[in-house]
Amino acid sequence: VLGYRDGRVVKVEALTGKKQWTANLDSFTERAFLLNGTTLYVVSGAQVLYALDFQTGRTLWLYDGGFPDGLAIRGGARPVMHDNKVLFGVASGEILAVNVDSGKLVWRYNPAYNDARFHDVVGEMIVRNNKLVLARYDGLVAAIDLASNTRSLAWQEQLPSLTTSVFRGSRYYVGGVDGAVYAVDPDGGRRLWRTVTGTPVTNIVAGETYLFVSGSEGRVT
Repeated sequence: VLGYRDGRVVKVEALTGKKQWTANLDSFTERAFLLNGTTLYVVSGAQVLYALDFQTGRTLWLYDGGFPDGLAIRGGARPVMHDNKVLFGVASGEILAVNVDSGKLVWRYNPAYNDARFHDVVGEMIVRNNKLVLARYDGLVAAIDLASNTRSLAWQEQLPSLTTSVFRGSRYYVGGVDGAVYAVDPDGGRRLWRTVTGTPVTNIVAGETYLFVSGSEGRVT
């Protein structure tokens, strides 16, 4: 499934390249898609969440999360699924939960506020032990308790500005503008280690025993 800058989402057959359907969104998307069963969830640059039928491309419903007040960073975290809800982040730093059947908002919650310019959720959000673990560009790494009726933080850590995150092997890895990479315990928030790569981190790929970290100046560590 391909996302285009003009707002089109196109599904092609992987072996032949034959186009199967085209859906037109309100604006482009740069986030990874979430496929759950036969529904494809897509978040546009205007922060509209679309539920598309994966077989036909038909829009089942959409939810408007509100146009960003200012600039938004590229490559936000893709949506995740939990308890019949789609969870996704918006530029204000809030997390929104939308019912998968009706497309109605269930709750929205801002884990923390600071005066940083960007609050977007970056990298990879995960649901683990009824907690949503996330990293934001403003440096917040946190776990939101999803088990109770009211939202609260199970733990939080404030780091320098973060650009990406990835989960692998019971550890949550985050990388920052200052070139640092941190390993965090996703259950308790304890910082396990820190290392510095030398250039701002742009991407982290977790292998079996190594992390491969790319930097903004072309360095791979």
